[in-house]
Amino acid sequence: MTSNQNDNELRLLRGVLLADGTAICCFRRGAHETLSVVLERSGHAYTLVRPDGAHTRHLAPTARSSHRPLVLAALELRNRCAWQCRGANELLPYVHRAIWQHTDLPLRRVAAGSGRTLRARWPTGRLSAAKLFDPATRCFEVRSIDGNARVSLHPSGRLAEAAYAVQAKNSVDASEAASSDSPHEYLATVRQTFTLRCVPPCFAYPVALLQHARDALEANETELEASAGGALAYSQQLPGNSAFSARPTFTALSATHARDGGSPADALTLEEVLRVASRPTRKLYARVAAEAMADATFFVCQGGERDHPSVVIEVARGAAVIECTNGFFRWFDGSGELQQQFTTETIPPSTISQTSLAALCSHAMELLLCAQSGPSGAALPPPEVTGDASAVVEAAETAHGRFRAFADGRVRVVFPDRTILQVDSERERCDFFFADGSAGSSTVASAPPQQLPYIRRALEFADWAFASPRERMRRHERRQLREAVAAQELHRIGVRFGMNRHEHAAGADAAAATSAESSSSTSDANDGTHYLTPPLSVRQLQETTQRHIASVNSLLRASEPFAADGAGA
Repeated sequence: MTSNQNDNELRLLRGVLLADGTAICCFRRGAHETLSVVLERSGHAYTLVRPDGAHTRHLAPTARSSHRPLVLAALELRNRCAWQCRGANELLPYVHRAIWQHTDLPLRRVAAGSGRTLRARWPTGRLSAAKLFDPATRCFEVRSIDGNARVSLHPSGRLAEAAYAVQAKNSVDASEAASSDSPHEYLATVRQTFTLRCVPPCFAYPVALLQHARDALEANETELEASAGGALAYSQQLPGNSAFSARPTFTALSATHARDGGSPADALTLEEVLRVASRPTRKLYARVAAEAMADATFFVCQGGERDHPSVVIEVARGAAVIECTNGFFRWFDGSGELQQQFTTETIPPSTISQTSLAALCSHAMELLLCAQSGPSGAALPPPEVTGDASAVVEAAETAHGRFRAFADGRVRVVFPDRTILQVDSERERCDFFFADGSAGSSTVASAPPQQLPYIRRALEFADWAFASPRERMRRHERRQLREAVAAQELHRIGVRFGMNRHEHAAGADAAAATSAESSSSTSDANDGTHYLTPPLSVRQLQETTQRHIASVNSLLRASEPFAADGAGA
């Protein structure tokens, strides 16, 4: 949403949507003035906080004209990212005609009763996969048969957007209900973006349909069979409007949070609100479900029993999508093509829509670490510090790749062929990210043969990285002893090969001498001349054997101290 008034001097610094539905937006007006808006979970009330801590409370439908751009931006963040919050089934969009009419999104006037129970009926049966792809937006899109909703899937398969009709509340009277006897009603179009981990139940079927179409086009299939069953119903009731049940309560700030029965741990202080403009605290960031900065939006997905927490970044409204999971990044362009995948140590020096890729990935790692570590009252560390668990304790770069060992026991290797391998702290599970964009996980014992060379190098580095200095010295001495034994053995084999070669040469000479004698005897019978073959040098063979025996004895005497040290250890 944008205001129709000229608000070029007003700039959004940062907006965060907390997991409980509270939205905080900080703005810069002019060169020095900073304003913050705390929008309540219901969306019906807000608190304006000034830099000196002075704050005033207002209702969204009756917001002052100077407050409208701020409230509209907070409402847009709340409505758009509502499904990323915990308990999102209760966080319905807030649409009130009194403030919605100041946006550039129109309101449709319909007959009374038309918007009370809006449903969406989606197509089923055999469908064309190509018709579900919109070349203009480069997204997969499906519209409901009744025209009440539209769902689109980003070609990367990481984000989905839903646009659907919602009945707007018409008056500021708190007693107005959705079933009022007004002669006409107004419908507004609400747009919401969510990750595929947070798909709302009412849009589960169209999202699954678009995923099926995306897979069909990748497999060069022209048609697909769409069927509903189980939890996927082709007809669903659309979400309602929370404005009809909202009440003017102010429970977000700590001044009234405990009095209204809230938990003190969830209360916001004025200091935390003011720090959102510059750098939020870790306690606040641990509760963030979505964040808007400049032209990028961060969606935080909480981890489950089988899934790790992840952060999905949408840049410039879908111009690029970056996914951060378990320290790995995957960068997709607007057409859904995988541009590159990398780690925090190998971020490419690229710029996406006036935003540094390194800055986006660094900030995503902050959100990811806060989501994993939980609340804490301390402020966030600098971007380059990733916490004790992710601190690099050993690093090495060789011709085989770049090796990193972390404080929590993990090992990560980036090989020259752009294959990324991470081995967990128990040395039992490994995660692969290949150059073609595919990924896989397996145990070390059950890894396929083509992955064993990667795993072997990673485990060798892990054994060295997490060993004590004394263990490293012992390992080095044992390796030197093995190399010496191998060198002597190779020398012995070489000497034996030389002796055998001399024997073969002597045998060949003897055979040649025999044939020469037979031929010479024939010729001697004619001219009476005798030619003698020189005898084999037995003395040279004996000297070579004695030297070999002496070298073996010296090697055995030299290895006795190492053997004694190894037995004592």
